[in-house]
Amino acid sequence: DVGGRFAEAEAILVGLLDRHRRDASGAEIRLILNRLYRFQCRDADVRRLVREAWAFSPTPAGLRELWKIDTETIPIDGIKTRLDEAERLAPGDDRILLGRATIATKLGQFAEAVAHLDECLKKRPEDRAVWLARLDLARAADQPAEALIAASHLKPTDVEPADLSALRVWLAGRT
Repeated sequence: DVGGRFAEAEAILVGLLDRHRRDASGAEIRLILNRLYRFQCRDADVRRLVREAWAFSPTPAGLRELWKIDTETIPIDGIKTRLDEAERLAPGDDRILLGRATIATKLGQFAEAVAHLDECLKKRPEDRAVWLARLDLARAADQPAEALIAASHLKPTDVEPADLSALRVWLAGRT
């Protein structure tokens, strides 16, 4: 348990993973980071961790994990409860706001998602995770101009190749 301090925990875990990516500790760090990202509905980051783990795993167990990300129902009420608990413990944590924004996007509550993401961007103006969430929001709200703005803050390596292709097709259909 990270005591609600999602941002602090993420920074520590990412730093540890950078140092232990290839050893046995890396697998445990990935599992904890994976859980933290799931509380924020950061599917792209969960996918990235699962794919990275393949390089250090003797079995292709990650295939099932990838399938589950795309097919399982998100326990929105459970995630909201966890975010509420985290906020009581660490008010103002921008990763909690990011989690709220992704949930709001999934529920079609676009104005709420924008408000949360704007707050996140005040703390981290060039944060990859926030711009990915902004891109997801723009696509969900069918706002190609906003999608282009979000994409302009991302590097090509920030988006999975399949997602980049889908974005190009989506944008082409709206121009």
